Amino acid sequence: MTFRLGAELSPRFTAIAPVSGTCWLERVEPPNAVPLCYITGAADSLNPLEGGFPKLAFGGKEQGGAAKPPVQQFVDLWCGALGCAGALMLDETVDGVCRRKYGPGRQQAEVMFVTVEGLGHHWPGGERQVAEFLGGGR
Repeated sequence: MTFRLGAELSPRFTAIAPVSGTCWLERVEPPNAVPLCYITGAADSLNPLEGGFPKLAFGGKEQGGAAKPPVQQFVDLWCGALGCAGALMLDETVDGVCRRKYGPGRQQAEVMFVTVEGLGHHWPGGERQVAEFLGGGR
């Protein structure tokens, strides 16, 4: 939802920051450049970094569910929309937190992609809301 709002209502947002979400949009063409900070856990089994079918409590692939694209794919899609594709300004890992920063692009907008080693499908620093067997990680 965050990606869609940023793409379709870009004049109303200064930036977006989805956490462990998926961008199902095929094209992203926001009239205004909306910076992105995307955060996800490297051990998130519901939003796998490398893409594929999420680990669900029931069904999923067997019930006709869709495979998710690799997370880098929609980060790259947003970078392309902002005109900063391939412009990696920062690539560092400190204490298990990997930060990649792209840009600046159109209207000086940047993209920050953050992965947290060992983190499952819950808010970074927050309490787990789903069981570890389902959401992965700590």
